[in-house]
Amino acid sequence: MKRILAISLAFAIFLVPTVRPRASLSNGSVDRYLVVGFDDAAENTDVIALVSYQPSSNRLTLLQIPRDTYYDFGGVQNKINQLYPYVLAGRDGKAAREEAMMALRDAVSSVLGVSIDRYVAVSIDGFTAMIDRIGGVEMKLDREISFRDEETGELHRIGAGGHLLKGKEASAFVRYRLGYASGDLGRLDAQKVFISALLRKFGSGLSAPTIISILSGLRSGVVTDLSLPHALRLGIRFASYYKKTDIRYLTLPGEPCIYRGISYYVANRASSAEAVSALVCFSRSCPTFDPNGRLVFRSSREISEIYDRSSIDYRVYTDAELRLR
Repeated sequence: MKRILAISLAFAIFLVPTVRPRASLSNGSVDRYLVVGFDDAAENTDVIALVSYQPSSNRLTLLQIPRDTYYDFGGVQNKINQLYPYVLAGRDGKAAREEAMMALRDAVSSVLGVSIDRYVAVSIDGFTAMIDRIGGVEMKLDREISFRDEETGELHRIGAGGHLLKGKEASAFVRYRLGYASGDLGRLDAQKVFISALLRKFGSGLSAPTIISILSGLRSGVVTDLSLPHALRLGIRFASYYKKTDIRYLTLPGEPCIYRGISYYVANRASSAEAVSALVCFSRSCPTFDPNGRLVFRSSREISEIYDRSSIDYRVYTDAELRLR
């Protein structure tokens, strides 16, 4: 019982909500949670993902939205990862952060054509502290990565092979992109592998003192509208059904482009609508994808060509497939 409670508490405060503790706000059978990781300095939301769960079939999808995705909100660059700081506008405090998160939630909801039940946003500092408190995450790296400690300036290298990634190393891994031929897209695939490894870590069981340490450490590093009872039910569901859950990971279908010297990621409307219908709505009918055209700038040939193309190939990963890496 202690082990189940420990796992429950851990996942209550982090990435994998997988239970319906009340009537679903989405369509009666699917629950959706926006999961965000934000940079402590610039406040940019460099990790944006939508977790969708269907209790009746025990299917879960994690849809990653690239941070450079074009989204017209009136900003200087109109990248979706800059919407949160745009709404925050230099303000501090809980109310301002909640307002900014609700704006990001509503933007993602409007574009994808689905409702979103709750949101969880974790700062880089909060993420680093949590990984340290669980004792690190075991991963096998297929290449060397390097990063510079922001406090000491010291350069660190993590070689290819098996490693136990502690907090700063884990943060460096999920943010690392220089060594990937596809840049940010390579980082998104690496993050899929990390999340799978993180699930494996939580599934192995955590002690009650470790959970208490995580809760106290993340208190100031999380912005969420999840209540504690709701979060506890999420964790209990995860602990009970994780091994039986069909988990899929994918990136919003699209391609990168350069417009006026700025790098953007452009969603393809046809393939994104297909992916949302099958893997976010689980084959249920969805409202129109991007009905207000926020993801396309039609006076830009580079952007509209990708957005309006008939289709773009995209890859869906299973959790079992990622665990082999």
